[in-house]
Amino acid sequence: MSDFTGLIAISFLGVVGFFLNVHIAKTGNDLGTQIGTGRAGGHLIPTRHRWFMLYNMWVGYAVGGVASGVFLAFAVVQMAAHVANPNVKLLAYMAAFLAALGSVMWLLQGFSSFLHYRSLVREAERG
Repeated sequence: MSDFTGLIAISFLGVVGFFLNVHIAKTGNDLGTQIGTGRAGGHLIPTRHRWFMLYNMWVGYAVGGVASGVFLAFAVVQMAAHVANPNVKLLAYMAAFLAALGSVMWLLQGFSSFLHYRSLVREAERG
């Protein structure tokens, strides 16, 4: 692949990955707020359904956040192997680092958030 094509592809993946991560985070946080408060659109959510939302919806967003970052990091590193210009390689490695860092943050914050939401739903069950 030419250096120019690599530069465009790496830049495109970086921008798309960033906006994908923002979308996943916003959707997951909105869902987490519903799980935590027990309200969606002004309506009460039964505790049993809050458990369902946590395990079957919110966890999926968190896993998606981790997976998209890992995929992006590997994809960009593979692209770096096919360009000759050291500046384009540097850009690719920087993008890979940021994507990997995003995945690590999803793991850390996702685990912390999961424990928090789980405790809120348990508290709601106890009344």
